[in-house]
Amino acid sequence: MKIDKIEYKRVIHGAGHLEYDLLQYLEKNRATAAQNLKQSEIDYLLEKDIQHRIIQHARKSFFGDTIVLKDEYAEDYLLLKKYTDMFQESF
Repeated sequence: MKIDKIEYKRVIHGAGHLEYDLLQYLEKNRATAAQNLKQSEIDYLLEKDIQHRIIQHARKSFFGDTIVLKDEYAEDYLLLKKYTDMFQESF
């Protein structure tokens, strides 16, 4: 999977404070939070430390303008991106 370098940095930076963003999101959106969040996915991201796993396995492309992830980490990256985008939109 190829990812734009700027988008990758934004997602990884947002994932660094995922737990804090989750708490802020739950406080602001108490009524709709249960519908939008799947607690099992959030627990998976936090307990398995997916952010660091993605960082370890990410490689720059030949020209350095994109980040290349192995297919086995693509699904984890997309899940991480989903929640970081959701939390950023709510702020």
